[in-house]
This record gives sequence, C-alpha cells and structure tokens, in this order.
Amino acid sequence: MQKDVFYDKIFIMKINEIKNKILIIFIYLLLTPLIVNAKSYGTVNDYEGINVRSIASTSGNILGAVAYGSTLELVDKTLHNIGDLNCNAGWYKVKYVSGNYTEGYVCSLYLNIYDTPTINTNKDYEAKVDCASYISVWSTTLKDWNNIYSTLLDKLITGTSVTVLEEVPSTNTTCLENWYLIKYQNGKTGYVCSDDLSLKEELVLDSSEYTEEELEYANGLKNLGFPDSYIIYLMRMKRNHPNWNFIPYLTNLNFPDVVSGEDGKNKIESTTTTYLNHYISSPIGTEGGNWYYTNYDTNAFFLDPRNFLTERFIFMFEDLSYNTTFHTNEVLSLFLNGTWLNTDEIKSYFFEAAQNHRVSPLHLAARIFKEGGSDSSYGPITGTYDGYLGNIYLYGYYNFYNIGAYSDWVQGLCFAAGHLYSDGSCITANYTSYGRPWTTIKKGIIGGAEFISADYIKPGQNTLYFQKFNVKVAPYYTHQYMTNIMAPTQEAETMYKNLKSMNLLDKNYTFIIPVYNNLPENVALPSAASSDNTLKSITINDKQIENFDKDVIEYVYYVQEETQKINVNALANDSGATLSGIGEIPITNAETTISIIVKAENGSTKTYKLIIKKVEGVKTLEEITSSLSTKINGNYMSGIKELTDTSSLINTIKKADPSSSILYNNKSSLPSSYIKTGDALKITSSSGQTGSYTLIVTGDVSGDGSVTILDLLKVQKHILKSSLLSETYALAGDTNSDNKVDILDLLRVQKHILTLGGIL
Repeated sequence: MQKDVFYDKIFIMKINEIKNKILIIFIYLLLTPLIVNAKSYGTVNDYEGINVRSIASTSGNILGAVAYGSTLELVDKTLHNIGDLNCNAGWYKVKYVSGNYTEGYVCSLYLNIYDTPTINTNKDYEAKVDCASYISVWSTTLKDWNNIYSTLLDKLITGTSVTVLEEVPSTNTTCLENWYLIKYQNGKTGYVCSDDLSLKEELVLDSSEYTEEELEYANGLKNLGFPDSYIIYLMRMKRNHPNWNFIPYLTNLNFPDVVSGEDGKNKIESTTTTYLNHYISSPIGTEGGNWYYTNYDTNAFFLDPRNFLTERFIFMFEDLSYNTTFHTNEVLSLFLNGTWLNTDEIKSYFFEAAQNHRVSPLHLAARIFKEGGSDSSYGPITGTYDGYLGNIYLYGYYNFYNIGAYSDWVQGLCFAAGHLYSDGSCITANYTSYGRPWTTIKKGIIGGAEFISADYIKPGQNTLYFQKFNVKVAPYYTHQYMTNIMAPTQEAETMYKNLKSMNLLDKNYTFIIPVYNNLPENVALPSAASSDNTLKSITINDKQIENFDKDVIEYVYYVQEETQKINVNALANDSGATLSGIGEIPITNAETTISIIVKAENGSTKTYKLIIKKVEGVKTLEEITSSLSTKINGNYMSGIKELTDTSSLINTIKKADPSSSILYNNKSSLPSSYIKTGDALKITSSSGQTGSYTLIVTGDVSGDGSVTILDLLKVQKHILKSSLLSETYALAGDTNSDNKVDILDLLRVQKHILTLGGIL
C-alpha cells in the first residue's frame, strides 16, 4: 500500500543545520499552572512526513505537508472513513489552516495520539526566568513549534519576568518534558522547554504550616538577624535539606548605597541576551566590544540575595573553605566524572591545594569548569600557546582559573608567567608569588588555588557572592574576582547540578548570606515590558470618578446609607496591565476601603484606594450648595480660597449627596489639581436638579489658582484703568465683597502676599 507521505530534503537539511547550533536552555517556571480541559494531539511518526487532505480520503486535495515529529491538534478523536483502501484504520480531523480551509484530515496510522491538559488562558500565570545564564525562546514559524529545532527568537537572562499562557507536549528527546508558551518582553510570545523549568510556589510565612521544631528554627534565624523576607525561603530549603546551615552576614550597609557603590564594577556579555540595552549603562562595549557595564537596576537585582534563595543558586553563598569530612576522593571523583580532569594524578593536585590553602577542591573544580577548563583543548590549560604579548614570548604556561585574564585568556598567561599586563602588553616582572611561573598542570592548579585562597577566601571573601560583590572586606566594592555580573549564578548552578547528579545535595553545607539595611520590598530586573501601572479611570456603579488623576492614589466616595454593594470597575492606561480588586464589592460597614491593584507588564504594581463612606438621604441642589463653605451668586460660586484642591470640593459635594453627579471643567490650559478662577462646575443632585457655576478664587485674578505678585499687578492696572478685568476676574479681585475693585482690595492682596497667605 502506498503511504500518503512526502519527503522534503531541504527542510531536513535546515533542521540539521539548526540542530548543530542548539543552545542549552535553563529556566525555572515560578508558578504552578491551573489545569483545566484537555486537548488531543497527534505527533507525526513517519520519517517521511504526511499530507493533510481536504477530505478523509487520498482522493481529497492536498492542503499541505507536515514533517516527522510535528504535532497537530485534533478537532476530536472521531475516526472518519474507517476501512478506507489507503488508510483502513480511519482518518482524524485536525486543525490546519490552508487557504479557505481551517481543518483537514490525516491518516491515523501516522499519528501518535495523546491528551494533554492546557493552562486556562483566561488567566495569565506569572513566572520568572531563573537560570544561570539565559534561556532560549523559540518561534512558532515552523510546524514543529514544540520542537527544539524550531527557529530561535530570543535569549532571556536570569530574572526576566514572563507569563505562561499554555502548556504543550514535547516531541523531541532533547526536551523530555512539556513546553510552555510564554508571553514576555512587551507582549512577545514564544516557546520554552520545561526540562529546566522549576515550579515555584507562592510562599507565606504561616506558623500553622510548620512543626514546633521548625518554628523554633525560624525564630532562631530571626534572632540571628535574618529578615522575614529571607526566612520564608530558608525554611523551605531547610525542610528539604535538614543538614544545610544558614548564617547571616550583617553588613550594616544600606542597600541603595551598595548598589551605587557597585556602579561601574559589573559587566554583562552581549551574547547572553537579545535585550542587552535594558541592562547596560552605556552602549559602548569593552573587552573587544562584547562586554558592557550594567546599569543601576540590573546591579540591584543581582545584588539582592533574596532573588537567589533557591536550591539552584544557594551555592553562591556556600562557605568555600576546605571540609575534610565531606571533601573526599570519592566525592571529587563524582564531581569530575566525565572530564579529562578525573585522574588520580590531577585529583592529587586538587587535594594538595585544598590541604595547603584551606580551599574547597569542589570550588576549585567548579571554577575551572566555569572558565572552560573541562575541555582539555581549551588554550590556557594546554600549555601550548606559542606567541608574543607585547615583547614577552609566552609558551608553556598554564592558567586553569584564568587569573589575570581581563578580556581574553592570553592576558592570563602573562600573569601565569609571573609578569604584569598593562595596556595590551605583557611587561617583565618575574614574580615568583603563588608558585609562579606556572609551567606544569600541577603548578597551575595549586598555584592558582593559593591565589584564590590568599587573596580572597582567607581575608573573608569566602563565598562566590563575596568574591563578586565585596561588601565584607574594606575598602568595599574593590578587589572583586570577576566582572561578569552573572558569574555567581553560573558557578552556583554548576555546583548545584553536579551535586544533584551525584546525590550529594543532602550533605552538610554552610551558607553565609549577606543582609542589608533598607532593602526594598522586591527588586526586579529591568524589562522591555511596559512599566505603566497607572489607571485611566475608576468607575463606581457605571459612573466615573470626577477629575480622576492617575497620580492620585486615594479617593473618598460617598454612598447612601442603605447601600449594600457597589460595582467597581477601572481602566488601565496600558492594555497590557492587569487589574485586581474590581467587580462587585459588598459594603457592609459605615466605611469600607477597596484596593485596586494595577500590575504592569514588567511586574511593577500600583495600588489605588477607594474609601467608601455611607451617608444619609436624598438632597436638593440648595441643600448641597448650602453645605459648602462658598457663596452662590447666580451662576457664580465664590469665596474659594487659593490652593484649594478640586478633589476636596468634589468630596464635600459627594459627602452631602453621594448620588449627585459632578462635571468639572478646567478652563485654563494650566495643568493643576487646584481650583482656578474661571473653572466650571456642574452639579446634578440626587433630586434631579442641575446647577452650573463659574468658580471664583478670592484674589486669583490671573486664573492660576494662587495669589501672587502677578495678581497684585493686575488689580493695580484695573484700578488705574490701564487694563480692565473681565467680569469673572473682577469678581475674584473684589476681595471684600463690596461689589467693586478698589484700593482696599489692592491692599488686601498685597498684605496677603507679604504675610504668606491667610488674609484672603
């Protein structure tokens, strides 16, 4: 029987080409998805691919072709045309868009069918990239969008906020678990593999969730100096790893000062992210143009220890001293397994370094891995570099830890030879410290370990964090081992993964974690997503709050005493922002506070508060205006003092008559929250009466809401008849209400200005 298939050699060649360039992706997903209805999918199991037909028969038109490993969503599991000559098992109807078609048919013999739950897309789920270097986001341009061979869209670094939209199955062994469709960086979408995703729960420090022993431990952490925002994460790790020990290092430094102190001390490599411009302080690259100085917010994110209190990153705080009980030959062998370093001779060098210089052999190995030394052909560990740097000939030198390598490893060979590097040249120095020159593998491993121990660990920079961010040994923010801001996360993850693979995570580890003063509630990574967390309007029972201002976050609203519930709605200025706290709200007390939380795309929030107060009765227009500390004369409302906020007048009206409707019109082009002479006010009372008024601010003849020298000059010109005030502004100039603007008004305005207010 002839199979209904196709074979596209060009497509396969492109797949293989992309496959050779695949990047390892590491991310954690930080929130458990809500599972709802299931969908059915079919994965193409024929290596030559299959055709999609317009009807359930090979006589139907070919709508398109789908490659091996691709996934199609089934309309349902009904089999059509069972017994068909060319597909006797029947045909599945699948979702497939081609021309006027939105569905098509494929032979069931060539699909592996499975069901998968999907995330409810009516609600977004927040997540955060939580990996050592970056994650890769893949496009949906190819049919096999849930396959790691798809087109690479972006690279996102640790801390990037994303939203999970959907979960889909994997069809490739490179990604063993499911894939996630995510929304990120200002609404872009793409797919990430979940092999390196870790679900993170929302943690609450609730005493009812812990045993007495755990609560005693939590109180002990608090007594040591850990804040609650640390303890909740430490408690979770302690529960999973009882042998872990956490020690605070109380820096007594203000966090904003630390962030400022790290300015110009940290860099990020351009190849790690496609959103480089959000993380850098200058577009000018360094070290060959691939490294850029990070900005304030990026420094703050990587400095905040709370962002890394997870299993994956906790090892950036590990005490790097030598532990004779744990650091055994067996453990080191497991750690080095699969690398060229795992020989008895080289392991003996690690232990000699550990014993002589009191530094963890695992830390030394992890540092070598980070610098590329697990590859036996990597230049600085081969001893075969043959060339000049400046006037110095470099040959036969080893530098396993890339010490002194500022922009490339050849500079480090200058250090390994015992010389100084400066301005692109190696300068003769013939230093013999740290066992230099390092002319053998043994000297390179042990001498480099002496440097790390003597210059960093023994003086107090005894964690990866402290080696990157020196907040422990004065002078602070200097003598930092690496400039790569992501280095602690990268080395910590290497350590974590190796220990996990060896089943060594439950051993005794000590973690020294810095604590700062004046830490913000949370510190997020800069994002390309919108930071607009403001509202355009708030509506209560289908009526907008009058004179709403996005920068004013608290409003008082009055309702009738018998009101039991209200309907609150709001409109965000940015369509990508999400709202909570809206809907039908019960009003059972005399005063109820409602919080509307606006969450921007980048995760930042702003809270608007509505204070709902109950008052009595239906009011007439006269009852409303008589409750105001103003005067009504026809269509004028006067007696208003300078710098009176519009909201205070509106709230007074609403207090008198909660069901009234108010329309305020700022007649001036001046942006101000103050009432200005000439502004207009329209009141519709609960009894149905309407009154329209021009507002008069006493002494404000200039119409800016305040009384200044400008008003004094205008009153003077009016009296001298050199420039007469119009009726509205003349009423403002009549400060003593004697129906004229004269010298007495001029003197009152003058006295008011000289006494800094209080006269008018």
